[in-house]
Amino acid sequence: MEKIMGYKADLTFYLSAFAKTTNNDIIIHTQNATIAGTAIADVAENELAEIFMNAFAEFNAERNKGIPDEKLKVQAIFLENVTIQQYGSEFTTSAPFLIVFIDQILGLSFGQIN
Repeated sequence: MEKIMGYKADLTFYLSAFAKTTNNDIIIHTQNATIAGTAIADVAENELAEIFMNAFAEFNAERNKGIPDEKLKVQAIFLENVTIQQYGSEFTTSAPFLIVFIDQILGLSFGQIN
């Protein structure tokens, strides 16, 4: 399972970089929604994401002592300027920042949600 998750994470990060280079959003399909947003390649690019992740790292510092770095590898994609279209609903939700865990992704694409 770890090998599959690594492949899925690599594919997600590659597609998000490709989407950004082509001025598109990454579009993520989950079990309950379609999510579109701009991938954050480096958390330092987004002030809100940086504040959150620094606080989270500080909060978890003691618990993570002694755990090898490869076990702490991020298995999530960070998005900004997010639009969420829940299946079965005509309404969309907007969020300035969203973390989508790789294991929740069913499909990926890039483009724009109108």
